[in-house]
Amino acid sequence: AKIMDTPMGKIVKSLMDDQPNAVNTFVEFNMFKKEMISESKCAFCQYPNFKFRDPTSIKEYEISALCQDCQDDMFGKEVKDEN
Repeated sequence: AKIMDTPMGKIVKSLMDDQPNAVNTFVEFNMFKKEMISESKCAFCQYPNFKFRDPTSIKEYEISALCQDCQDDMFGKEVKDEN
């Protein structure tokens, strides 16, 4: 499935479209994200890869609820030096 066709993708698209109810959409996004994290799920895929490559990727999961593979799809696979 395409990322924007997932429940999280639809929320992100609503935010990007600058709809009048963007505040409500953001609240919905936050609730969905917290649910995904509390259930150890990825917001975008059914088979998450939780083998995060670095502390930045772990922090990103806490922000977006995206597993490592979905982070790579969204942001690219560049590995940053953490030192």
